[in-house]
Amino acid sequence: LTRELGCVSCHGFGPGGEPKGPDLSKVSGILARRELAEAILVPSKTISQGFPATTLDLKNGTSILGFVVGDAGGSVTIRTVEAKNIKVASSDIAKRSLMEVSLMPPVAGDLTVSEFASLLDYLESLGK
Repeated sequence: LTRELGCVSCHGFGPGGEPKGPDLSKVSGILARRELAEAILVPSKTISQGFPATTLDLKNGTSILGFVVGDAGGSVTIRTVEAKNIKVASSDIAKRSLMEVSLMPPVAGDLTVSEFASLLDYLESLGK
């Protein structure tokens, strides 16, 4: 179900690979079932620490969207949704905007109650 919904496109489910979004392998140790359901149904209500999306508008007219993973020494490193780290000189940034919504789309709208319960069961089982 996580593949059908596209969860694996953005989330890690254990060690390995570059994370594009929060790793879900231990999510059941962080969120109770009700909170987990809410995070899936209304992803912008609470955005995981370290994963607020940022847009960098560059002076050359282009923009980069992703998660800031480094900000020091006169440069900003942003990880894109393709899991590519891009380092940008601070002097090349015209505007830096923190998005107020999650990049995660609400994915559960087409699920039956049984499928949604199965998804929650699976996510809860990962931390055990």
